[in-house]
Amino acid sequence: MLGNILEIKRKPKYKWHPQKWHCRKVSIPECVADEIRQRQKEWPGTNLIFPNERGKPNKHLLRRLQRLTKGTTLFTELHKLRKTWATRMNKKFPISELQTILGHKKLETSMKY
Repeated sequence: MLGNILEIKRKPKYKWHPQKWHCRKVSIPECVADEIRQRQKEWPGTNLIFPNERGKPNKHLLRRLQRLTKGTTLFTELHKLRKTWATRMNKKFPISELQTILGHKKLETSMKY
């Protein structure tokens, strides 16, 4: 992460190989950047935002979020959260910029939001 730019990229050592157009750089708010920097201090040597207790990828993040929100009105289906965020950001960003942020190859995909 450089400044307030979060780089979404391949992580071969974790066997994570997104399609080429999913690798991108995204501007993030200062408060989010600060939180990520704090996590990096807590977990030196990993470039993951949500590592497990051993600093490896957290493959149970969704289940943990669902447990935390059980019995509340919060909704934790991660892709639905992404769609909601994209819908709200559509009022703040031009659709072409939102396409880049979301990593969509086709503008039509972003326009669905």
